[in-house]
Amino acid sequence: MNEKLKITLVELEATIDGRLDGKPARDIYSLLRMPARSLPTLEAVVRAHGYDDVVSLDPEFNKGSNQKLTPAQWQRLAESDVVGLSAITRTANQSYELATRLRQMNPRQKIVFGGPHTTALPEEALQFGDVVVLHEGDHSLPELLDRFADDFETPSLHDVAGICYNGPGGEFCRTAERPFLTSEELSRLPLPIFPRETIEGITHMTVNTSRGCPFECEFCSVIENFGKQFRFLDDDATIRLLRDTLR
Repeated sequence: MNEKLKITLVELEATIDGRLDGKPARDIYSLLRMPARSLPTLEAVVRAHGYDDVVSLDPEFNKGSNQKLTPAQWQRLAESDVVGLSAITRTANQSYELATRLRQMNPRQKIVFGGPHTTALPEEALQFGDVVVLHEGDHSLPELLDRFADDFETPSLHDVAGICYNGPGGEFCRTAERPFLTSEELSRLPLPIFPRETIEGITHMTVNTSRGCPFECEFCSVIENFGKQFRFLDDDATIRLLRDTLR
């Protein structure tokens, strides 16, 4: 049933007022136009797992749209079986607004949140969606999709590590913690997939060769999301990633 699931992944741009259709925020982070860092890898992971109908959207790079989703993107989202929304705190409110609109358009749809904000506040996110993938989603998301493919209406999620979800009676459920990926596992991840609109719209590319941080700055959420241990790609994987980025 893998090929029958229509999956759309979205990462929204920060807006001044936190509204989906608000004006894009203009600050230090907007000086450079860089691609999303999580969705390109997650799309590649999901495709490598056997799901073919997968699209990632980065509305920041819609030409002339100023953050608004295009009609074609709205149609894709409304028709999707599963929508994954990656949110940081700067984009949480507009992600929740999008989830609310999509729920009205397609009540049967599964809405999955991921990212630093919803990892920190999963109960908040579950007011607007069905599942929160905590921390890294490289292994959790494909496993979650398999459960949806097996039984879309009433999937068994209790033993999918690293997620939170709304139980049958609406109760908050949190499964066992999923270990962070090892350096060896990171090195085996497929190369990221970037939409054509993103490649044409960016000013700078990002190359992610490591995760985690050995320091404990109290204002930073890196350790919460990626752990204290510094994990990195091996030499061959790093070279492969650089060559693919520069081609």
